[in-house]
Amino acid sequence: MLVYVDPNGVQQIANNLLFSERSSSFQGGVTIGVPMVNFELKQEFSSMQQISSLMPETLAESVYAKLKPQEVKETIDVIRLVDKNGKRKILPGSALLLTGTIKFMDRFDTKDFNPLEPDPISVKQYRLHGEDVFVASVFDDPFFIPVYFPFVAKEQVPYSNGQDVSVLGVCKWVPPYRPGSGSFIELALRASAMWIN
Repeated sequence: MLVYVDPNGVQQIANNLLFSERSSSFQGGVTIGVPMVNFELKQEFSSMQQISSLMPETLAESVYAKLKPQEVKETIDVIRLVDKNGKRKILPGSALLLTGTIKFMDRFDTKDFNPLEPDPISVKQYRLHGEDVFVASVFDDPFFIPVYFPFVAKEQVPYSNGQDVSVLGVCKWVPPYRPGSGSFIELALRASAMWIN
């Protein structure tokens, strides 16, 4: 179930993956009958729909469907793909769909959610490439990949803490770190959408 979408982030990914416009056409026709005369009228309609005019959820689901066959299901696979000592197959700016268990760095009391009285959630705020974010990790022990969410998502996504998720995002450069193994990597994921599996 789709639980979070960053409209700008998912639009940028969609523009790169799905092109900037979708086109569709259909052919319709009608037959008009008059005694002794049959007349057939056909007209072809074509429309171009800008990706920016689509609902963010629609875009997220389209991108998810396109990337699902390439989904990375274990964080060790991401580590192998971005290991700075090996051949890099994922670079900054690459779209990535990553599956695993999400864990937020801040401790939350995410008791039962009451939509009529949502509890305020406070998280540590960081800066990533000039953007205000908070951090989580997608992991399968002992490996993890840091995932940065826009700060405006702090009231929504922490309720998924400890659940199995798929996170769609763009890889961003970060200083080298060890993601639970001997290798160093220099990439993190800037989240654009998230699904609970």
